[in-house]
Amino acid sequence: MTDWFQALLDDSGFLDRWPHHTGTLAACTVVAATDADDIPVMAVGVDRPLAPGLRLRLYVNRGWFERHPEHFAGCLLHELHHAVYGHLTDERLHAVDLPEWMEVAMELGANEDISVPLPAGFHWQDFAEFGISARQSTMERYGALVEAQRQGKLQLMDEHELDARDPGWRDRVSKDGTGQRVVVWPSAPKRRVLNGRVIDQHHPAHCQGGAPGLGDRLMEQAGRRWSRTLGEPTSGDWLDLYRDRLRTHLGHARGGGDSDRGGHRASEATRAITRADGTLDWAALLRRIVGERAPAPSWRRPPRRFPERLGEVPGRSRRASRPRVLAVLDTSGSMTAAALARGSAELARLSHVGAVTVAEVDARVHRTYAARPLTEVVGGGDTDFRPAFELLRAGRWDVVVYVTDGRGPWPAVPPAIPVVWALVGRTPFSCPWGTVVVLPGG
Repeated sequence: MTDWFQALLDDSGFLDRWPHHTGTLAACTVVAATDADDIPVMAVGVDRPLAPGLRLRLYVNRGWFERHPEHFAGCLLHELHHAVYGHLTDERLHAVDLPEWMEVAMELGANEDISVPLPAGFHWQDFAEFGISARQSTMERYGALVEAQRQGKLQLMDEHELDARDPGWRDRVSKDGTGQRVVVWPSAPKRRVLNGRVIDQHHPAHCQGGAPGLGDRLMEQAGRRWSRTLGEPTSGDWLDLYRDRLRTHLGHARGGGDSDRGGHRASEATRAITRADGTLDWAALLRRIVGERAPAPSWRRPPRRFPERLGEVPGRSRRASRPRVLAVLDTSGSMTAAALARGSAELARLSHVGAVTVAEVDARVHRTYAARPLTEVVGGGDTDFRPAFELLRAGRWDVVVYVTDGRGPWPAVPPAIPVVWALVGRTPFSCPWGTVVVLPGG
């Protein structure tokens, strides 16, 4: 640790105020950077990715913090949050179609829970009207931002393009930083530019040591850099053709019409979890889908044997003994009284092995409640599976069980938790994600 960086730590009292970050900070190699290095404030990248344990390279613009010492603690917390939350290493976060929105989602997570001064950056409260709330995962926030762009409510725009469209926008927002801005568009009478930006440099791979930052990793996975040897990415039409041929080769495109979902065919899944009396073994199915209720690694808890290495070594967190289930009952007009009775009977059995919240949904969510015997339901309209998954933003569940006849549109992007489609009847169902089971007697 260099003397000048140690002096910044001492002056800010960082280690005394946030001792749980000591382990992560110890994994950093600190490098002095300047504006000429294209590091206006700070940056963090993966250093020596093949070495044992996570090693980080932390770039710090000394001159900027000499002018703004009040922001040192907040900016350092921001960088450490990027590392601890997996923004540099979690490949699931990197393989996205719109990496610019993933960078914004990562910024919302990195800035959350920082109460000391920060430069003008993005905060989740700025996006509350678009479905962003506290404690959401990075992937949930990315999905909400992409959906807002799809609906024409948000747009990422280069500052030069903004100058051409709205010459006075700079007078209304922070003067710090350059690059892209988030524009709320055009639901308001006049478009507005959010008074925030990406605080740090997400692309430090060109700097000393060549440590790739989260932006570099996103660009790599999003197919923005294609080598001359490999050429351009395969088109979507060709990929669909390859998938069809693979399914045919494996036998999944032939036979009784059951679709391959969740790694096995629906008929096979049903046989595997059917009791001798013909009813579904929901306990066995939930164990298969959700997993055993064993302790799981958690970066939010200190490791029991090495509490001083929080952020460097994960702790262990034990889930609740009963899985939390969002059980959605399709109450649209295509569900007959017999189908609703069969579905409600399965939900009653399901409530014996899980903590079940029932949602009655046709083309919209009518009501939600803790599982109880059903005597009547609300609905009778058209079918739309998508509104039910909006409930995941307001609650925390381990799995979604959707009881339906299979007639309706589903979300284009699957949720972050497993989904079981419990089908009543034999209507062809072709949702490309989730696990399908056919209810006995269907």
